[in-house]
Amino acid sequence: ALEKLGRQADPRLVAFVEPLLKDAYEMNRFYAASHLGAWKSASSVPALVESLLDEYSLVRKAANDALVAITGQDQNFDPKGSEAERRKGYDRWKQWLAQQAAAAPAARAG
Repeated sequence: ALEKLGRQADPRLVAFVEPLLKDAYEMNRFYAASHLGAWKSASSVPALVESLLDEYSLVRKAANDALVAITGQDQNFDPKGSEAERRKGYDRWKQWLAQQAAAAPAARAG
């Protein structure tokens, strides 16, 4: 069902799909990340960043691909890299996310 749900481009579905990034089954996590990326769900970026720590490389790759698609940024995250390399890529995404959050209040004030 989740695979077929991806064909829908309804923003109301994000609230139901995003929690599946933490599902016990890795394919549900994979499809959730893939769909959120295809839907360009900007609100899901923080959850997708956390999915870069997933134990399965296919989920990590889907999360990174979604982040690149949504943000237009590439933090050179290697989903099949060593744990240390993946952690560095995750940290780059976290830093980017923090920079965006810090810039947002300034943009609203200006």
